[in-house]
Amino acid sequence: QKKSISDKLWSSQGFSDREITDPEIKEPVLRISKQLLRTRHPDVSVHIVYASDINAYTLPGNHIVLTTGLILNSKSPEELSAVIAHELGHVLGHHVSKNIAKEVLIYAVQRVTGEEIGTLIFKSTLENVSSLAYQRELQKEADQLASQLLGSSSIDPIHLGTFLERNAQKNAAGWMSTHPNPEHRIELIKSARKSASYSTGKILTESEWTVFRNLVKEAQN
Repeated sequence: QKKSISDKLWSSQGFSDREITDPEIKEPVLRISKQLLRTRHPDVSVHIVYASDINAYTLPGNHIVLTTGLILNSKSPEELSAVIAHELGHVLGHHVSKNIAKEVLIYAVQRVTGEEIGTLIFKSTLENVSSLAYQRELQKEADQLASQLLGSSSIDPIHLGTFLERNAQKNAAGWMSTHPNPEHRIELIKSARKSASYSTGKILTESEWTVFRNLVKEAQN
């Protein structure tokens, strides 16, 4: 029943005409997500869609979307793993459901109080649950969970910081616009890793990564 609802939610998003279904392209991404989640058991579906923008996001029903632009922007399998780990952090933190609950609360305040009487309450509610600080807290938690997932797979979380740093400098649209405050997050990631050591864990070999990127590039063209 849960899977059926999840599938319906995905179908309603309107990505079906842009989704890549080639198993040769999907397999490396599914392998990465499976490896990262090997000690966790959420029911997650990862999708790749045709889009030149650098973006990834988590949708209701534990659906993670990666754009071809983001994959081609990733400089290594470790960077891509770090981005996927961050989105998995949103899944593990139940951030989508928290945001939905937030929107329901705002709607309820509007309906119950009426437009005139509820103005101040509505404004206060927006400041508390829709503020940039609230979104930053979710991103911080997702980064922390991502670091745990990466560390358990022997992948240095600094790869998430590297991805953030490069795209913040480029002021990349898409992922950076929905993942605010990169400078502070980079510092937190660097600080957290100082007390830990990581082996050079690799989910994909260099040759597998090259083949994968070439397939994605061909598919996008």
